[in-house]
Amino acid sequence: MRYFMQIYVMAGDLMLIASVSYILWHIPLSPWAWIIVYINYRVWEKQGGPMAWNPGEIRKFMMSAREFGL
Repeated sequence: MRYFMQIYVMAGDLMLIASVSYILWHIPLSPWAWIIVYINYRVWEKQGGPMAWNPGEIRKFMMSAREFGL
């Protein structure tokens, strides 16, 4: 279960990167596009940012999840 949770978090990061890339590729000059990108970045950063990709943090998460029985 904990491996699936880690995979879902990493997949969510990849989907966010893909959606921001898509927006910037198709409408790079729109100020609304840059506002959406900025808001997405701030939310991603407040939720931990690249923490799901750090091997040390992954180990900590797996140990904590094991303690909770996942």
